[in-house]
Amino acid sequence: GDYLKTVELVNSLNVYTQIGGLAQTSAPTGKPSASPSLYPSMSSGPTGILPSFSSSPSDVPSFSDSPTGSSMPSSQPSSKPSSQPSASSAPSPKDTNAPTTDTARPSHEPSQEPSGSVSPSILSGAPTTVPSQSSVPSGMPSFTAVPSTPPSQFSQKARTEHDLVFEAILNDDAITEVILATDLTDKSGGVLVCGDFAEVASDPDKDNYFDFWNWRLDSSPDYGSQKKTVWTHMALNADDQLCQRLSFALSQVFAISPGFLSYSALSEAHMNFYDGFVRNCHGTYKDVFKQIAFSIKMGQQLSHVGSTALRYYYDASGVALFPDENFARESMQLETIGLDKLNPDGTKMRDEFGDSIPTYNSNHILTMARVWTGFNYASRRGNYEERDPNTVSWNDPMTLTDVERHDWFPKKDLLDGWIGDHYPLCSDLYKGTGTSFDSTGRSYPFLHRGATYRLLGRDQTPRYQFDRFGTGSVKNFVLQPESNLYNLLKCVGSSPCTYPGVVTLPENLKCTGLECQVEVVRVVQVAPEVFYEYVSRPCVHLAFMDNFKTVFARGGYGICANPALPVASRTCCSPSAIDCIYHGELVSYDKNLVHCGNDEGNICPETATISDRTKCNGQYTINESRASYNHYHWTKESCTMKIKVRLDGFVAIVHEPVSNYAIRHVRLDDRNLNFFHIDWPTDDWAGDALFPTIDNECGEGTCIEQEDWTCLCDVSITNTPVFSSGSLPTNKQQILDSLKIGAPPKEYYGTTDGFVSGGTPLTLTDGSAATVYHFSDDGDWSENSFIEIEDDYDEFAAFGADYEGANDGEFKLYLKNLDSKIQIGDPSNTYYTTPVRKPLVIRNPVLFHDLVKPEIRDSHYEIDAVIHHLTSHPTSAPFVSSMLIQHLAGISNPSPDYIERVASAYTTGFYQSSGSAKYGDGKFSNLDATVSAILLDQEALSVTLDADPAYGGIKEPIIKVLQFMRAMEYKRTPQDRNIYPKLNGMVSKVGQMAYESPDQFSFFLSDYMPPGQYAQSGLFAPAAQVLTLSTTIATVEGLFSLVRNGLSSQDGGFGANPFGLGSLSAGDHQGSVGYLNWSGPTSGPTVDWVNDMADLLTAGRLHPNAVDQILTELQTSTLTTENKVRFVQQVMAVAPEFHSTNLVTRTENSRDPTPVQPRAGDSYKAIVVLIMSGGLDTFNVLAPHTTCPLYTTYRAARKELTLADTEMLPIQNDNPDQPCTTFGVHHRIPILKTMYENGHLQFHANVGHLHKPVTKRNWFPETRTHLFSHSTMSREAQLVDAFQEDGWSTGVCGRMLDVLQKRGLSVNAIGIGGKGPIIEGNPSLGRTVDVLGTGGVNLLSRRSLTDQGTDLDGIEPIMEYMNKDTSLESGVFGNYWAQNLIDTLDKSRQLDSMLDNQSLLHSFSGGVGNQLRIVAKMILLNEAREVNRDVFMVGSGGHDSHALSKQSLNDRLPDINGGVTAFYNEMRDQGMLDQVTLVMMSEFGRTITPNTGRGSDHAWGGNAFVMSGEIDAKILGQYPHSFANTDPAQIGRGRLIPSRSWESMWYGIANWFDISSDEDMKEVLPNNGNMGCDLYTDSDMYTVGNNTINGCNDRFVEMKLGMLIDRPRYLTGIEQKRICNAAINLVSQNANVVSRCIIVDQKVIVNFDFARRVLSAEEFRNLQDFSDVANITLDADVAFLYDNPVNSTNGTNYVENSVQFATDMNDEITGGAGCTGTERRGRRRLEECTYLLDNVQQLYKMEAIVTESPSGQPSSSSLPSSSPSFSPSESSGPSVSFPPSPK
Repeated sequence: GDYLKTVELVNSLNVYTQIGGLAQTSAPTGKPSASPSLYPSMSSGPTGILPSFSSSPSDVPSFSDSPTGSSMPSSQPSSKPSSQPSASSAPSPKDTNAPTTDTARPSHEPSQEPSGSVSPSILSGAPTTVPSQSSVPSGMPSFTAVPSTPPSQFSQKARTEHDLVFEAILNDDAITEVILATDLTDKSGGVLVCGDFAEVASDPDKDNYFDFWNWRLDSSPDYGSQKKTVWTHMALNADDQLCQRLSFALSQVFAISPGFLSYSALSEAHMNFYDGFVRNCHGTYKDVFKQIAFSIKMGQQLSHVGSTALRYYYDASGVALFPDENFARESMQLETIGLDKLNPDGTKMRDEFGDSIPTYNSNHILTMARVWTGFNYASRRGNYEERDPNTVSWNDPMTLTDVERHDWFPKKDLLDGWIGDHYPLCSDLYKGTGTSFDSTGRSYPFLHRGATYRLLGRDQTPRYQFDRFGTGSVKNFVLQPESNLYNLLKCVGSSPCTYPGVVTLPENLKCTGLECQVEVVRVVQVAPEVFYEYVSRPCVHLAFMDNFKTVFARGGYGICANPALPVASRTCCSPSAIDCIYHGELVSYDKNLVHCGNDEGNICPETATISDRTKCNGQYTINESRASYNHYHWTKESCTMKIKVRLDGFVAIVHEPVSNYAIRHVRLDDRNLNFFHIDWPTDDWAGDALFPTIDNECGEGTCIEQEDWTCLCDVSITNTPVFSSGSLPTNKQQILDSLKIGAPPKEYYGTTDGFVSGGTPLTLTDGSAATVYHFSDDGDWSENSFIEIEDDYDEFAAFGADYEGANDGEFKLYLKNLDSKIQIGDPSNTYYTTPVRKPLVIRNPVLFHDLVKPEIRDSHYEIDAVIHHLTSHPTSAPFVSSMLIQHLAGISNPSPDYIERVASAYTTGFYQSSGSAKYGDGKFSNLDATVSAILLDQEALSVTLDADPAYGGIKEPIIKVLQFMRAMEYKRTPQDRNIYPKLNGMVSKVGQMAYESPDQFSFFLSDYMPPGQYAQSGLFAPAAQVLTLSTTIATVEGLFSLVRNGLSSQDGGFGANPFGLGSLSAGDHQGSVGYLNWSGPTSGPTVDWVNDMADLLTAGRLHPNAVDQILTELQTSTLTTENKVRFVQQVMAVAPEFHSTNLVTRTENSRDPTPVQPRAGDSYKAIVVLIMSGGLDTFNVLAPHTTCPLYTTYRAARKELTLADTEMLPIQNDNPDQPCTTFGVHHRIPILKTMYENGHLQFHANVGHLHKPVTKRNWFPETRTHLFSHSTMSREAQLVDAFQEDGWSTGVCGRMLDVLQKRGLSVNAIGIGGKGPIIEGNPSLGRTVDVLGTGGVNLLSRRSLTDQGTDLDGIEPIMEYMNKDTSLESGVFGNYWAQNLIDTLDKSRQLDSMLDNQSLLHSFSGGVGNQLRIVAKMILLNEAREVNRDVFMVGSGGHDSHALSKQSLNDRLPDINGGVTAFYNEMRDQGMLDQVTLVMMSEFGRTITPNTGRGSDHAWGGNAFVMSGEIDAKILGQYPHSFANTDPAQIGRGRLIPSRSWESMWYGIANWFDISSDEDMKEVLPNNGNMGCDLYTDSDMYTVGNNTINGCNDRFVEMKLGMLIDRPRYLTGIEQKRICNAAINLVSQNANVVSRCIIVDQKVIVNFDFARRVLSAEEFRNLQDFSDVANITLDADVAFLYDNPVNSTNGTNYVENSVQFATDMNDEITGGAGCTGTERRGRRRLEECTYLLDNVQQLYKMEAIVTESPSGQPSSSSLPSSSPSFSPSESSGPSVSFPPSPK
């Protein structure tokens, strides 16, 4: 190639200048400046590369055609350059009426690259790539001043989407020339330079083979291993080991799956992702979370890249695509706050009934999804190394460039406030004080202290505000030399001079010249071709105001505007013209009035036609689809604001200009879908939200019903002071709780003109410092007064000294003395009369975006606020602290006190050690403080606690491998090169490796509890989740190999085989890249010698008896000294003290394998569970066929996810209860159609997790779980035990095996490639789960230390000793390892030869196929294995398709189809089909409606598929009769309430498995009674079944129970079961009949003054207690079913005709005489108090309506046909709203 100077490089590429001029002035030509700054300033702004903004509103970057034919970018780069020009799939930067629906989304076509191993690089000490808070939006890096040549040479510079990209090239003295290929003249090229923080050039003297590959410039082998190679090197050798450990821990919290990191062409991009953890290891957790939120890799995995506001597409095309919910959910659940609210000590908060309190609900998920909108791919740049020609930058953070893509509307936070609370009002920034104000008393925020100016370079187009006026004849705002502002921005110095990159005003400035005539500036010019952008402080707006004016745009479109803000043009109608001091100038109403001669008559009416002045061209525009294009003009007319209420209580803002047509996003029509969640007032008793809907006639006329089934309500605003001179605040918490709106800092206002700068100190009872400031014009304690306090709240800390507190760790917070509320609806309407109801009054929402002039700047501010909110949430500190303790300290179950101490360090940002050392900088979530608290805490350092059996944990797999290597002094061999892989295939070998997390849940869950003693004791053992048959043997085998021959692939080693050598002698390292160099402190095997090794590998926990045993072995050994070292190392490799952090106390007893029950008889059956994890879109696997009428609503709801006729395979249905006679099976899984038509497949429609059958009205209070949480729903689907009352956490199939094992059958649970809760049984029965790999089992082998033969016998005696049985006081984690090892060795020996010798008739391939191949062999080996019943678990992952769901199905279903086809054919042809049931299920369904990524989100009900030779081929459950939102099963956003529970399906399968008695079924399905008769027996599901549900075949009683209670509440699920169990028990005892019972509905009624009515809130508050039990009643509707014995009426006599039943029920529920007193809960332990309800005083009513079922067979639902169904599909009505008026 040619040698070119850097500047010539820029010109030759002709790429970067297409985007504009660089925003940083620095030596654009010739040799770089003498004192350049490669990195951003750490003091005044963000600390690295963050998304910045292009000069035009391009929606997405342009993308090259991918090999898949997709018009979207591939999720991984293409394997070769495009030969065609790039074609953008998004709107161009020019005027466009609508964006296309083809948003920038990655394609999920399989990459053409091999899936290489993944691991990160670790580069410490460099600035973070994501900035912290600053006075500029957090996408904007700041710069130190660097010398520059004159501004006329800016044309030689480049402007990219990231400000530091080219600065890194041009400002480094080490980069003066680069090597280029001669054809690098287009975007497909690359540039080989040092382009990332702390990256250094290769040193040929050290190793000249390690390069990243640029496809035109470089060549280097095995690129897929580069990440792991660098990571391993840093993990072993880096000086900052604590930083490395923390980084690996953080990488597991913010886990990325290999599917997004495996592409070998992007080593640098992937390593850069990991480097962010290292760069931030001394920063804050908030910094880390922000980096992740902007990461393109996380954006792909959790699919928020390309997610847009609903209005973005709907305004343009009428297509409603919802924001993607994936990142919104997982960022809360996994990364910041978890599922349940925590106390500071990490224990769960509980309500009065002992239930945990969720941190968020489905409404919060919808809200947060709206926050994470607008992110897009950055455009590709040249100065990083890769070999992919795609136009996407895989190395840089995502960008926010188009405000249209981001949602603008108010957003609730998680603490009953609003996102934006504590921020000042934007209107307050214009309050006229100090020296910076004009003749109207208006302030100039752009001249105030804290105002920020950011260098743009030669292009005047702003980045954080939208300006579409171009670069032609533009009237610029030019600063004059006498200006104070000019003197801060001007070029300083000489030869060359320097323009500062970012300037923050240190004080209020006096205006000069034209500065005094404008209210705000956008871009200022300081010299020819030198421009700065003004970036305002973050501030918020009140959503509703009563003094708004109408502003209008061209064509008569209007909107309500705050007259105090500059949001419209200078426009007068005498003459009719627009005027401007600079292009794009905006003024407030008062400023416009002055311009119009203080005559409102000169202000234009809304219908005026305005002529446009030449220099203001473009300020008379309207664009309905792109509201940011609109330019408005003031009118004198008022403007009305209203609110539109949807059926679910969500609301939308409506503007009503006096005569104009409102702009679309605030218009009153059915196209305004900008709904958001608010907290409505609630019923004081039941807690139901009260709001107007069409079901209560819009509050009986208080609002107006609309055609789109919404209610339009008037809004009135009330603004009042919170505190007054007569009602002063008493403590800091009261101030924080009462004042939600912020204020600018006192320094902002200066010292004169009405501001009382001195302030008045407040006396608070808690000793906190507080000062109140007033304005003389308003008087003391007005709504404009504000209070200054100090708090840990540091959201504004980076904005400078204005917010720095006087105390360490404290920061100033300024809060306005304002309470702004809105009254919704007509308050005079009698519907609001108390005490029956209450006025609908809520807090006035705040929002960052001005709906008149939304800016991308405010999108950044809003995202910053959410990041801070999540990381400073009260639960975040204990949640994050608990996870980091587990990862860093290795303590799986830290004590609450330990967690609280660490959480305190996280919150305060400081940790004081027991000595004098202090760690941290006082910032919230500071990692130095948090990690110091973890590692220096007394609990982490205490040796005494080692004696606690529950202390410590099982070590993480890769951590213990690295510990072994470091402790034993790993050393590189001479033949090693950086290009050679180091640790290789570690996930399959040990279960863990950097960058190879299986999904966002990482390798194991932090709250994983193995069943049995762990679950019952509440003990977590996270790393136990990956201890399997295969990983246990591979771990030991790999350590043996490492000891014998170093790091290679020999004998199951952890390395690769780069040299191709065969077996070598012990100590021969020529086939390895490194070896263990530890030789011990002496030359012989002494106690010190062994203890030294034990100290290094077991932290001194190895018992002296074990040391003596090792010495005994050594003294009798003939090994050489070197081999004795290796022998002891291998012994340590199997010791439980090495694999855990427990003390182990051995007994003299050998440890026996877990016993196996011998086979009983010849009976054999197997259940195979295929879990399609992630939430498979099963409503596109079984869909209504195009010939079915249901297809109409299916297509309308699914939109672009709809299957066409050619994508379905028709199947016939003869069940008239289903909506279609013809359904369609997805064409990519034809085996379902084949099996169904062969009579071997059954569909279960709309099935899922339920606590009980529920309706749209009561699903929320009656479903006490974390619905839509991925991990929770996965667990619920596998446990099928909603209440988990026994505490064992066993799965449904595991419990089946428990029942059969106790019956004497030989049973086995087997996972292929992993295990899950569904096959876990009660370990007290002595049965564990076997996990086999897809290759079968491995036998532990050990090559001899003296020759080439195998010699496991040589170590087995000492290995068995090290893993002997332990005493009760021995550590439970060490015991877990030891038992697991012994069981593994035993089972692997038994299975190895069997599997090898078993042949199959069909070939299996693919992920699912290889798993089912092992299952097929194990089934065929049932006799040889001597087993009666098997349960197998296999998995298919990657179905969490939040993006491109339809494409994902097309890609992933063939693998399932191939595996199931081979398995079905094998079982059929081997004659085993009748003995096998295959269940294909996914944890949850997906939303029917799509999101903006052409995907779907987590939902509830879905479809399952059951195959067997004896199955009855049909469709059970209830397929939806409509996919419209009005369907009774729809709860919003296309989520369906399941028509049947998982119990309904598993009930019949358990019957088929020979489990049928009521007692056994109660053990297998503990909650089956709560489903009434909505269950399927084997008679319903199989052709050979004969079981029915006892109690469901004779009598049906609708029972109404009335209970006097001592406080208003609903019955919990447990209490409902207790009532029903009491009734069932009584009927069994007194009538000898079998019955079933379920509470269908419940409501709370207040009896006051002996009249049944609801108490008012005031009356409720005045009740000091609830001792008068006549006050409150709870009515429950109960469905009771029973079977009379033949020729008997015992049941009828007792249940229906006897008052004794009611008396007995009263005694059971209230406890009778034996359970009275204050210790009611404790008395439940007594046998006679089993069914006691804690606050039920009396059962005062028990009524029954009897229905006798027909004599025929029960219906397919097993419910008597004449009895009502309690399934949700038959409920009616929308969400709970206003109760009906009393008549």
